[in-house]
Formats: sequence, C-alpha cells, structure tokens
Amino acid sequence: MVNIFRYTGFGVESNFGTAVDAAFHIDQASVTLDTPSAPEIMVPSGMGRAPRVKVPGFYYPSGNIDYAFDIETIGWFLRWALPGGYVYTGGSTLHELYGTDTLTPQSFTTRVGKDVLEHTFAGCVMNSLALSVDNGLTNASLGIMAQKDSKATIKSGIGDLTLPADAPMTFADVSVEVNNEDYNAVCKSFTLNINNNTNADTGRTVGSRFPSSYQFAGRDVTCNLSLLFPDTEMMTLFWGNASTIQNCGSTELPIEITIAQNCPTNSRALTILLPNTVMEQARQQPRGRDNLLQEISVRAMVGNDVVLNDASTVDTDILCSLVNGTGTMA
Repeated sequence: MVNIFRYTGFGVESNFGTAVDAAFHIDQASVTLDTPSAPEIMVPSGMGRAPRVKVPGFYYPSGNIDYAFDIETIGWFLRWALPGGYVYTGGSTLHELYGTDTLTPQSFTTRVGKDVLEHTFAGCVMNSLALSVDNGLTNASLGIMAQKDSKATIKSGIGDLTLPADAPMTFADVSVEVNNEDYNAVCKSFTLNINNNTNADTGRTVGSRFPSSYQFAGRDVTCNLSLLFPDTEMMTLFWGNASTIQNCGSTELPIEITIAQNCPTNSRALTILLPNTVMEQARQQPRGRDNLLQEISVRAMVGNDVVLNDASTVDTDILCSLVNGTGTMA
C-alpha cells in the first residue's frame, strides 16, 4: 500500500554534483523541483511531416520548494542565497549574512520524499529566495537549479527525519520599519525577494550533458509591501516632495524587517536590513468600497559602511542578522 509521505532534506556538498546525505529536513507545502521538460533534441528532417530521430539534449532539473519557515532552517537558505558574506559569533549564536560580489554559489543536495521514492537532486544552487507573510504563516519559496537527479529509497517514517525543533513563525512575530519608522500598524503583508539571476548556460560545457557548474549573475533584492493608506507619507517619499514629482527623483530610505519568535518567548530572531532602497512603485487604486491599500515596491541598492556586530563595516545591499540555536554554517 502506498502512503502519503512527503518531505524535503538538504545537505551541503563538498564537491559540486556529488550527492550527500541530508543534514536536516523540512515539512514542505509544495514542491515543483522536478525533471526538466523536453530534454531531447529533435533532429531536423525533411523526410516527412513528423520527426524521425532524437538525441539527448542539455539536462538540468529546476523548480521551487515552498514551506512555512522556522528560525533554524531559514538560516541555511539565506546562507546559500547570499554566498560569501558570513560571520558567526558563537557565544551569542549570531549569524550575520550579507550580499557580496562573489559569483560562486555553494552547492547542496536536495532529497524530496515522494510517497514511493526519494527523488535526489545533486548539484543544487539557490537561484532565488522569497520570504513573505500575510495573515497567516511566514513562508519561504526556494528557487533551485540542480545538475542532475536520481532515485533513492524513501525514508521509512518521520523518525528517520531530522526536523527543526521550533514551529514556523506567524504574522504576529513580524515587525516592519520603513525609513526608521514603525509600520506595524500599517503593514498588511510583505514579500522580500533575493534573485541571483542564474543562467543555466553558464554551466553548459562540452563533454557532458549536465551542467559542469553554476555561476550567479547580478543580484536583485526587492521588497513589496501592502500598506494601509492613512496619509500621504509614501507618496511624498516616492515623489521626493510633499505635493508633486520632482526632478531629483524619489527619496532613498532603509527598510528593516524583524521576525522574532514570541511563542515561546526567547531571543531567537531574524532581522533583515535593506540599508538603502529606492522606491519603484507607490500606488493606491480604489475599487468600489473596498479597503484602500497602498502597494509599495522598493529595490535595494548598496549601502556604504553597514555596521556588523563587531563594529566592522561592509558595503552591501542586504544584511540578515539571525540568532538561533544552530551552530556555525561555515
């Protein structure tokens, strides 16, 4: 008899594409990470109306994994989405992760339990990471590209999994600051996106059907906020003026999002700082008698001299400060 048993596990690879066992697991909401579509090349032919011959083409699996994130596992996904910038302070179990100019990702193995098999993806990289919250749980969407996939034996039960000890975070655990002002009473929802813009062609080389490596391209960090409309402050920031658009453009501003574990109450928390953002959208579009909201979109730019815990500074577009019970992720 086939049972419903679905899970996702992750492990850091020492060598790109060499699969390793999972060091931890998550209880995912959905998985689209899967085999690629149309991985065969049809050979052109004029000998009739239909193809006659096919040959193997470039092959790489990709897709997303969505789950309600917790304070432990989210650190690993931020680590893989932001390679290069990492400082760990052991005594306070503080992880500081920030954007750098490195193009080389850390590869990992993803193992997805699918009822009758463990679908294994080696040579994975974190192409994108989206964190969001609305009226329910805090959610993460992991955009993954892999080198190849294979079949393994599914775990026999939950007892074989290494699951996080903490429950997922909720909307009540979140606080938002815009331009150094508390926006908790105004913010309805947000989505933070980190996109590494990875092109699979960077790994396509002769001698192999599969990617030989991956390289990140330019990084885009954006944030979308849905806000109540109590005043015109957002319009002022967007225009750069209180009454109308100006030649000098919009006001640059910081945004800080904190997700602190309130149940049980302790010091475990994730703080995400975008030290310098430009507002790309500030719209209010009435519809009937519905509640009028502002839809705000910002893009992160490099902020100079962003201060770390040890008083040193970095130039970066995003700084994530995470306190949890996980040891170093170096």
